[in-house]
Amino acid sequence: MSELQQNIVIILGFLGEWFLFSFPLLQGSLELSEQTDVIGHYKESAGQYPKVSPWYWLLPPLKVYLERERVKKMLKSGSFSGVDKRQLRIFSMRATAWFYVAMAGAFNGIGKTKEVLEHFHWSESAWVFWSINGVMLILGVANVIIRLRISKQKLAKSKSESLL
Repeated sequence: MSELQQNIVIILGFLGEWFLFSFPLLQGSLELSEQTDVIGHYKESAGQYPKVSPWYWLLPPLKVYLERERVKKMLKSGSFSGVDKRQLRIFSMRATAWFYVAMAGAFNGIGKTKEVLEHFHWSESAWVFWSINGVMLILGVANVIIRLRISKQKLAKSKSESLL
């Protein structure tokens, strides 16, 4: 394999590993959105349990934990039908599973970053290593936030157009 081909393969592997962080994170977020839709049918109950701030996406495991705790409190309140309780549990379990997949992707991405730095004989500085990983984590979370916002805007637009 030529040096150019090797470089391309290393770079594609790096991007692939980081996609395995970002897109499972997106899928978990979509599961939480579906959970929110079920909760939305119970407006009076949902109001008793404040929403978890979107700022927690900066720390995805904490966001998932807080969302799961919120759902547990709601389920204990007895406000939901049996079918909706089951749906909420399933959404919560799916979201949690996707977040663990995203976490594994982040760990793999961190390992791949080290491999890229070694392959290209770039700085062995811990500062460079952690800066690149920080940027990739931020880009992954930003990807999720942007996609969710666009999706919500399109949904709101289609709902408003259907009312006309």
